[in-house]
Parts: sequence; structure tokens; C-alpha cells
Amino acid sequence: MPQITKKSVYFYYTGKYLYPLHNQTPMLPEPPSDDPHFIQAAQEWDLDRLYLDIKVRISEKLTDREKIILRGLLCDYSPKEIAKIAYGKDTSDTIAPNLTNLYQILTHLNAHQSSDPTKIAYNNIRRILKSLGYSKSSGTH
Repeated sequence: MPQITKKSVYFYYTGKYLYPLHNQTPMLPEPPSDDPHFIQAAQEWDLDRLYLDIKVRISEKLTDREKIILRGLLCDYSPKEIAKIAYGKDTSDTIAPNLTNLYQILTHLNAHQSSDPTKIAYNNIRRILKSLGYSKSSGTH
């Protein structure tokens, strides 16, 4: 008789949707909201206005982890570097579900505020958010 084993299945919940994790590894716990990673982004970017616009215009609220990833991207780190610095992991797979959701939210925000249909990716996020006026040095508030 074959032996039946129970396999755990992990999911990622965005607040609206439930996604199965393909690699079946559990998500790291959410970091505290006062997490110090990539805080220099707040010196160069109007994060409060960006978070508010995402909440009001897109009806999404970023998780603490998504905020950390966003700050890392705005500091010009790659997803792999963010995973290493913030979570001590050598692969961006650690943050992949959060990163995918963040890209979708920001792509939607870009489409909502601009006629530029460019899809957000880690290598263009700074340029696009600067063109939307979120950079403190862009002078377009």
C-alpha cells in the first residue's frame, strides 16, 4: 500500500487575491513597520505621497515588505541585492511574490497618471517615478 504524505502548500495573499507559491517555500514574516532598511530613499523620494497615491488612486495598500522593496529599488539596488541586504538571502526568489505585486501596482499607477504605457521593472522604476513627480529633486510636486 502506498504511503500518503501530507504536503504543505503555501499561499501569498495580496489583500485582494490569494496566489499559490510555486516553489512551495513559506514567506518570511512581515518586517516591523519601522524597519530601517533603505531609509535613505525617504531623503530623495516623496514616499508618503507615493504611498497615499497608491492607496487612493489604485485602492491598494503596500505591505511593509513591499515598502522595503520599493525603497531598495529607489536606492538603485537590484532585487537580488535587496534580498541579501534586507533578508540575508542570496536569491531574489525570497521577495519574488512581493516584487511581482509591487510591479503590477506601480504599472497601474503609471498608467493611471501618465499616457506612458511602460511596464514597471527594477531597471526603470526610478526614471518612471521621477517623471511622475515623486522624486524630491524633480521639482514637480
